[in-house]
Amino acid sequence: MTDSVQDKSTIVVVEDSITQREALRRFLGSGGYCVVTAKNGVEGLDAIRRLRPDLVISDVAMPLMNGYDMCREIKGSDELREIPVILLTQFSATEDIINGLDCGADNFIVKPYDEKHLLTRIKFLLASTEIRKNDLVDIGIDLHLGGKSYILTSSRRQILNLLISTYESAVHQNQVLMKTQIELSDKTFQLEELNKRLEERVNEEIRKRIEHEYMLLQQSKLAAMGEMMGMITHQWRQPLNSLGLILQDIQDASAFGELDKQYVDSSITNAMEQIVFMTKTIDDFREFYRPSKVKKSFDVPCALKEVLSITQFQLKNQNISYRVQCTCAKETVIYENTLEIPNCGDGSMSVYGYPNELKHVLMNILHNARDVIINNKKKDSASGLVYDGLISILLFLEDNNVIIKISDNGGGIDEANMDKIFEPYYTTKDSSGTGLGLYLSKLIVVNNMNGKVYAENNENGATFTIELKCV
Repeated sequence: MTDSVQDKSTIVVVEDSITQREALRRFLGSGGYCVVTAKNGVEGLDAIRRLRPDLVISDVAMPLMNGYDMCREIKGSDELREIPVILLTQFSATEDIINGLDCGADNFIVKPYDEKHLLTRIKFLLASTEIRKNDLVDIGIDLHLGGKSYILTSSRRQILNLLISTYESAVHQNQVLMKTQIELSDKTFQLEELNKRLEERVNEEIRKRIEHEYMLLQQSKLAAMGEMMGMITHQWRQPLNSLGLILQDIQDASAFGELDKQYVDSSITNAMEQIVFMTKTIDDFREFYRPSKVKKSFDVPCALKEVLSITQFQLKNQNISYRVQCTCAKETVIYENTLEIPNCGDGSMSVYGYPNELKHVLMNILHNARDVIINNKKKDSASGLVYDGLISILLFLEDNNVIIKISDNGGGIDEANMDKIFEPYYTTKDSSGTGLGLYLSKLIVVNNMNGKVYAENNENGATFTIELKCV
C-alpha cells in the first residue's frame, strides 16, 4: 500500500492492476488529492477503516474481495457509509448496474474511462457530501432480474446518482463510438483510395514487367540466333570442306580424262551424304529452337543427349572433353565424348514440363562452362601453362527428384558474384555476354517447371545443379 500526501481530500484507490493503479495515483495526485492505493478489497477495506478517506475509487474484479463486497462492507458500517464509492469496471451489462445499486455504490464508471469525466464525478461527489448525510435510507426495493432477486436499500439520491453516472458513461461511450466510427469511415475512405492507387501502381508495374520480360525474351532470342549460327558454322565447316574437295577432285578427273559414269556416281553419292548431314543439322537446330507449346512428360537423359549432339562439335573444336555419369534406378553408366547415352527405359528420370525449355537451360549452362574454360585456357596459355578442359555431367535420383549437376574445371565463380549470377544483365563476359542466359534459365526452371537451380564452387571450377520433380 502506498501514499501520496497532499493538502486536499484523501482518496483511496483499490485496483489489482499495478499499471492502472499507478496511472490513477499519478492522475489524481497531479489534481492535488492525497492518494492511498491498495491492490485488493481486503487491503483496501483496511485502509478505509484506518484513514476514513473522503472518497473511494475501486475496481470490481479483484482477488480476495471484489469491489461489490468491499462496497457492501463500507455501506453497511455506520462509521463508513457516508464515504462515496465509485466503481470502475470493464463490464457494462444491466446486471452489473444492479449489482452496483445492490451494494450501495454512488457512481459506476465503465473502463476505459475518460479522465475528465472521472474528475467531474469525483468533484461532484466530494461537493455533495453534506447533502448525502441528510438522506434517509429508503425501505428496501425488491427487484427481480435475470432469474435473481435483489433488495436495494440505497437512498433515492444514491440510486439517482448511480443511474445518472451510468447514463453519462453510456453517453460518453456512444460519443467515443461515434467519433471512432467517423474516424473509421475516414480511414476506410483513405484505405480505399490507397488501395485504388496501389492497384493502379501494381497494374503499371505488371505492364512494365511484361514489357521488360518480352524485351529480355527478344534479346535472348537474338543471342540464341547468333549462338545457333555459330554452331551451324562449326558443324558445316567439315562437310563444306568435303564438298569443296569432291568438286576439285571432279575437276582434276575431268582434266585427266578419268571422269566416267562410275566416278561421277561415286562423287555424287559422297556429296549427297555431306548435303544430307548439313540438312539434318538444320532440322536439328530448327527443332531445338522451336518453342514447346504443350507441357508433357519427357526423359531427361534424352534431352541431354540432344543438347550434346549440337554442342559436341564446338567442344571438340576447343579441345574440351565431356563426361556423363547417369545413375538411374537400375545401374550407373559412364560415357565420355560420345552420344551413346541411353534413355531410361523404366521412366524413372522423366519430368513434366516443356522439353525444349529445359534443353535451352542445359545449353546455357554448357555454353557458360565452355566459355569460362576457353577464357581460363587463354590465361594459362599466356602464362605458359596448358590444361585440358573438362565438363562433367551427373544425372541421378534423390528424394523423388531428378538431379542434374554440370561441373567444369574453369576456375570457379568469384564468391562476391555468386548471388548475382542469376540476375538479368549481369555478366562476367565483358561485351561478349548479354547477362540473360542464367536469368532466363532460372525463370524456366523455377516458374515453368517448379524446380530449383543454383550454383556453387567445386575444387576446380563451378557446379550448377538443377532439381526437377519426377513424374
